[in-house]
Amino acid sequence: MKLRESSTRSRRVSSGIRARASVCLRNRAISRARAGPWASRCLPLASTPTVDDGVEPPRLVGSTAWILPSGASIGTIRIALDMGDMLAARAALLRSFVIAGSIVVVTFLLIQVGLVQRVLGPLRRLDAAARGIDPADPEPIPYRGPADEVGQLAAALNQALAGIREFQQRERDMLTEVSHELGGPMSVVVGQLELLRDELEDDPRQELASDAHKAATELLLTARDLITLGRGELEIHLMRERTDLADVARHVQDDYPEIRCDVESVIVDGDLRRLRQALRNLLRNATEMGDADGVVVTVRGEGPDAVVAVRDAGPTFDADELAHVYDRHFRLGRGAVSGIGLAVVKAIVEQHGGTVEAEAAPEGGTRYTMRLPRAGVG
Repeated sequence: MKLRESSTRSRRVSSGIRARASVCLRNRAISRARAGPWASRCLPLASTPTVDDGVEPPRLVGSTAWILPSGASIGTIRIALDMGDMLAARAALLRSFVIAGSIVVVTFLLIQVGLVQRVLGPLRRLDAAARGIDPADPEPIPYRGPADEVGQLAAALNQALAGIREFQQRERDMLTEVSHELGGPMSVVVGQLELLRDELEDDPRQELASDAHKAATELLLTARDLITLGRGELEIHLMRERTDLADVARHVQDDYPEIRCDVESVIVDGDLRRLRQALRNLLRNATEMGDADGVVVTVRGEGPDAVVAVRDAGPTFDADELAHVYDRHFRLGRGAVSGIGLAVVKAIVEQHGGTVEAEAAPEGGTRYTMRLPRAGVG
């Protein structure tokens, strides 16, 4: 009885093993069919998960013993995991990280550039406005921006410019007042000295009276120049009329009979009194720089320009000095006048729409030129 039961149990185990073997064989066939390139290669033994890179794509393999419930080992179980999708996903993720990182870096740089431009933009505009300030008429700098450090800088600069304008106005008022105080008495002195000079005809003292008359006249003209500057760089209305510059030169020559004139008729629309003042100031400067008999005045028409030139017989100066000869208070050489007269010349000519120049003359000395628009030309 016991032998029969043992035999029956053995047959059942054998049947189970054969059934399981047939299932394994069937599953192995299915696995081989699904494995593709792996089907021709047996999975290696690996007690721990191991990457098998001998095939493409690589696979993760692992194995363990196949032990029956009775404790009998009938083989090994080997498992493989295709790593192709995982590696492709990792490569895609890496590319995404690189692209995202690049975008973040570029965005950060653009933001930084924008912030720098936002900060430096107002400073650049403020710098450009400050460089364009006219020293003779410093206008406030327009600033439209937040009340930050740049706004505070603009406010401080405008405050300084307001102080300069106030100082200039006080200076002009003082010049006007002093000039008026000098002008009245000096006019009387000039008139009396002129009478005294005429009364001392054939008298040795006539030359002294004549020199005194010339000095008083120069002082009176200087006072008038101060009045002109004190009115704000000739901010006055011009009494324009058709004026022949040749007549202007001949009229001024009466005060300087020693000079030579080489003129032709050139018509401009200008203030006769102011044009005489400008040419007289040039001649005053020229006669103080050298001998009066070496001074030459020329009047020519050059295209749309009327050109008045005064050449003195004084020393020659370099271009750097001549570039500032029309600046107020600039002194060209020790024998030059105070610098007010040439500044008045520049102001008068520019108000007439012209320009002034100063250059070394080829014949020697210095040539001072006024260029004015000709009437009815251009």
